[in-house]
Amino acid sequence: MSDRHHVNEERYPHQRQLIIEIEAYAFVVPYVETEDGIFLKTFFPSRKATRDYLKGEAP
Repeated sequence: MSDRHHVNEERYPHQRQLIIEIEAYAFVVPYVETEDGIFLKTFFPSRKATRDYLKGEAP
């Protein structure tokens, strides 16, 4: 759905976030991109990302 800089760039300067959709809900996936590849930190559901990116779309 989207790829953005981490919302707290001061604390996480090299981290980006993927926003993905799973079963009509948005999940945030923080990651770090290096020369060796991409390291996915974790993923978590986000009400704010669901509101901002899905805009109340019905499943």
